Amino acid sequence: MKMYEMADALRALADQLDNAETSEDMRQVLIDTMESLDMDFEDKAESMMSIIANNNAMIAGCKAEIKRLTDKVQRLQNQNDSIKAYMMMCMKMSGKAKMQAGTWQISIAKNGGKAPLLWKVDPDELDLTALPEKYVKRTEEINTAAVRETLEHGGFLSFAELGERGESLRIR
Repeated sequence: MKMYEMADALRALADQLDNAETSEDMRQVLIDTMESLDMDFEDKAESMMSIIANNNAMIAGCKAEIKRLTDKVQRLQNQNDSIKAYMMMCMKMSGKAKMQAGTWQISIAKNGGKAPLLWKVDPDELDLTALPEKYVKRTEEINTAAVRETLEHGGFLSFAELGERGESLRIR
């Protein structure tokens, strides 16, 4: 197989992987394509590592774009909140609860829902044992660290056991 044919085949593989909807589809595309290429296993492996490197670069770029857009959404939300707070302040100072501003109807209204709790003491500093049971939610959860420690030291538990560690592919 000529070099340009390999490059075309690998570009086609990357496109097919992009269009695959499930992991199983990706796996099958990968198997079918790699088996059809007339290359040594080492060359196929190098090609797949190149795809991984390219994907990693794309992932980093996407994450950066997500952060940029998330920051922009936050800035716009802060801008809206500031404008609304300013409008409310101006309306209260002028004694207006309602007004028409062009095509916009603006009014000050009470929030719905339950009244907020105003804590006289920081809830994190309250002694929960001193409060009546009615005012304290108790949650129970399994102490997985203690279960693991018992099993790792040869103990037997009827409800749990240690499983086998998985394997992963390391690329350097």
